[in-house]
Amino acid sequence: MSTPLQITLIAGTLPPSCVYNPQTFLNAIAAQIRGTIPAGNVIWGQLGGSEPTAPLQGNGATSGLWFGNPDPTNDSIWNQWNADIPENSNTGKYMPIPLVCGQYVSGNIVVTEFLCGATDGSFKIITPDKSGTMALLDDLVQALGNQSYSDTTTSVSWKNRQPIYITLYGNTVIAAPTDATDGQIMDFYVENNSGTTDWTIDFPTVFWPQGTAQPQPPFTVPHVAGNRVISHFRIFFAGNLLLGQVIAHGITTTPAAGSPPQAYQIATTVQAGNKPNRRNIVGSKTFIWVQTDFDLIGNDSQGTPPPPRLLVSNWHLVKNGIGATISRVLTTGNNIYVYSADNFIDTDVVTLKYTGNDIKSIANVAMDAWPAPVTVPLVNVAAPSAQGGGGGLFNHYLD
Repeated sequence: MSTPLQITLIAGTLPPSCVYNPQTFLNAIAAQIRGTIPAGNVIWGQLGGSEPTAPLQGNGATSGLWFGNPDPTNDSIWNQWNADIPENSNTGKYMPIPLVCGQYVSGNIVVTEFLCGATDGSFKIITPDKSGTMALLDDLVQALGNQSYSDTTTSVSWKNRQPIYITLYGNTVIAAPTDATDGQIMDFYVENNSGTTDWTIDFPTVFWPQGTAQPQPPFTVPHVAGNRVISHFRIFFAGNLLLGQVIAHGITTTPAAGSPPQAYQIATTVQAGNKPNRRNIVGSKTFIWVQTDFDLIGNDSQGTPPPPRLLVSNWHLVKNGIGATISRVLTTGNNIYVYSADNFIDTDVVTLKYTGNDIKSIANVAMDAWPAPVTVPLVNVAAPSAQGGGGGLFNHYLD
């Protein structure tokens, strides 16, 4: 139901000692009339047009809104001024208004805010044609992708639900998870590609099926010259217990009856073409995220051998024309994270180049260097509380 807008007209005082004819008298009266409206009854702002580069006049201290299109691939949406995001020479930028829902619980209003996580472009999410409850990553038993590791003493994460891929460089022990959820299932793929040495892997906190045909930990992942040997273990978290199952393991010409299938053997030449290439690069507040098109051997620049560590010296970071310090480089799945010792802000000009050969796919194929500096786009590096909202196109925040 619409509500009439009350406008109160107030006549001002005419200037003294003025002489008017009828028309100038009318003009003088009209010029002195002022109108007031109750606070909060009108939305101030701009419909369409180019994006304002400064806050529009609004109601008191609140800036006016802009109904426009900040991204040419989308329709016009409501945007609000966000003074915490630098944009060119201005302090602030119009950002999509957050999409928020809420409810009243025990005397308090609790809200859910939807934020945008896109970095490669603008996308649309289509809701299903039915009622239901949205599932989050933590609600899944398993998720796509993988996490890769290569430490001899490894604490792996169960939180993101992705399978674990471990490349052995010595006898390895897997620590008990601290973030597993009851009912969760985690697959471990364990590879020995040394071609010369057998390595073992142990899960000290996991219970395994008993029986003469059942292998028992520590499990020896044998070497085969010219081959990658991959064992597969599945671990269930149920009743606060870790229960293991051997899916594929061991190499023998005469497997015992009832024993699990043999380990996978893949000739090292089979995936020789799986050279990882840079697919995407974006900077956040403290690190640069590089995506590749193949999963990588998990590695970290911190710690001591074994396994071989990534060299920070292979990476060259320049911020605003000055060399910047890299504190750490980490690979997992198809991701490379290059950590800067200094924070980035939106106005920084950042370039990165890689001159090494120690980033490798899990097929042990090295990534080509890129000796020419690559400009790194920075994605809204202001604090999360300063981000624009969830109708949103530009409010992604990494880290």
